[in-house]
Amino acid sequence: MTAREISELYFTACAGGRVAPALLGQVRESLRPYLEYVQSAIKAAKKRESASACRWERVPGQYSLRIEPMDSLVVLDADGYRYRVENESKEPPPDMPLFVGRHGRPVHPERVEHIDGRLFVVLSDEIDADDSNEIFWARQQCILTPVAWRWPDGLAARGGDGGAARITRRTGERTRLALVVAGASPFVLTDEQGGELPHREAEPDESAAHLEIDGTAVAWKGARSLTLDGPPKARVFQADNGVRWKQASERTQVRRRRGVWIQLVEPEDADSESVVDIRAAYMDEGVREVSVRKERGERPKQFQVLDVDRDNYRLKLDERPPAGSELYVPTNAGNLRRQQEAIYRFRDRPLPHHRPLLRVCEHPDKVRWPPRCRDRVDQWHLLADDEPSGTIQQREFVEKALGTPDFAFLEGPPGSGKTHAICELVLQLVDRDMSVLLCSTTHVAVDNVLERLEGKCEQVEAVRIGHVDRVNDAVRKLQIDERVSRLTEGWRKAGIFPDLEDCDLKRTAEETVLASANLTCGTTIGILAHPYIRGARNGSANPAGPRRAYFDVLILDEASKTTFQEFLVPAQLARRWVVVGDVKQLPPFTEAKDLEAGIAAATDDKNRRALPDAHREALPILFRLR
Repeated sequence: MTAREISELYFTACAGGRVAPALLGQVRESLRPYLEYVQSAIKAAKKRESASACRWERVPGQYSLRIEPMDSLVVLDADGYRYRVENESKEPPPDMPLFVGRHGRPVHPERVEHIDGRLFVVLSDEIDADDSNEIFWARQQCILTPVAWRWPDGLAARGGDGGAARITRRTGERTRLALVVAGASPFVLTDEQGGELPHREAEPDESAAHLEIDGTAVAWKGARSLTLDGPPKARVFQADNGVRWKQASERTQVRRRRGVWIQLVEPEDADSESVVDIRAAYMDEGVREVSVRKERGERPKQFQVLDVDRDNYRLKLDERPPAGSELYVPTNAGNLRRQQEAIYRFRDRPLPHHRPLLRVCEHPDKVRWPPRCRDRVDQWHLLADDEPSGTIQQREFVEKALGTPDFAFLEGPPGSGKTHAICELVLQLVDRDMSVLLCSTTHVAVDNVLERLEGKCEQVEAVRIGHVDRVNDAVRKLQIDERVSRLTEGWRKAGIFPDLEDCDLKRTAEETVLASANLTCGTTIGILAHPYIRGARNGSANPAGPRRAYFDVLILDEASKTTFQEFLVPAQLARRWVVVGDVKQLPPFTEAKDLEAGIAAATDDKNRRALPDAHREALPILFRLR
């Protein structure tokens, strides 16, 4: 069967065999402008995304890394400066001072030593090289030659637990000996006889000037935080003083600077006067994410924009994109696609309970609306008092809305009591055991009605569909995830369903919450996140849930802000529709780019452009002139 024949079967089920072909044509013709508008907006969004393709390159020195030492640096300091005494004829007394320099400055030796038949003297201060040839000791001139300290050969290290510690490097200087000991302190140093040697523990970066990273010596001043061009391959680094360093633990790494800067590459045709630098599209304040395309069948990976350098066309992203990839400015056409799906479904495959909704598309002179009647209310809840102004009119609206087989409308300025009337209508519908779907374009309008009903009317079992962060704090406990979480916690504490896994328990709790709700609330597009509706859209059946995804009544608040194609999204989920709003309030919010695309793609009855190119280009000029 062709798509047309399948649609005729659906319309036959809705309106009968004789009416179906004519009704099908009228519906298609009525919905054509809305469908063309949505299609042109989606096509323009895809075109804008493709045109925003831009190459990028790394900005050097933007990878932050924390390191920590793996070894300890232990230092033995000499207790003075040692000199070999040259040209001495006899050994002077140890307590006799040396007279140094032209002015004969007296210097008292710390001690005198004999090593291998040679005479050495230890001084507390170092002698300047200019004075080394003008030294007199015991009235005779001598020469002092500086020599390095003799350190023991059998040095060993013992850890705090008594076990042996490995000395990985030994660097001797004239007055100090540096030892690199694997592991952490404390240590005990011993000589060949096992006696302990006094020492000090130095900073592990002492006397270090370079750090070897992936085979390259990087200048380093001992900082614990490194800034590199990219993540290193090795996890262990060697300093030129012999101490090994490693990448810090994950818990410590979290403290590193967040994000990486990338440079957007200037397009090759940027010099052309007719071409706008595409990089400017990435600098808009509304750009919160950029994406790179993946292979067919995979979702494009998106990167969050943390900061923007507009002067240099640079972006700070939460992570670096894959090498060689091209960036795109993603266009959020999700809402447009939802509206397109709703138009297609209503146009091609309407269900029997959509019959009243189809009358909206019929010719005004030929459509036949069913007679109106009121459903008298015996007991009022919020409108029980006759004194407040407007109560009589609100009651009339509630009774008409209860009795209508299709549409009911409530129009009034701000402060006229529309929300109060909606709350009364909800209570009356619940009393009649009806399921209610409350929607609006804005989260505020939905939460405003919920806040008035929550906790004040026990017969209302409400569930709020939508992301928890977008729900008002006053009614957040009604959000579906919050309700499911509380129910699962209560079951766990009470020992109910002890054999169920967490995922099965959560699914059972979700089914319980949804099955018990008589008031479901959400935005016109966000309501599609309802598990039953989402499952029906994806073609999956929920064995524990209802096989149908519709409600008895849809209440649309602030209808003046809602476009017709947006109204169709929740409208197909209901049997009857109550529309509330103020025609003098703000019009529906529509993206200017979507309107431009719709005007550009507009056609007349003969499928020709309604506005020639010159006409469309002249309109903005005319607008500015006026």
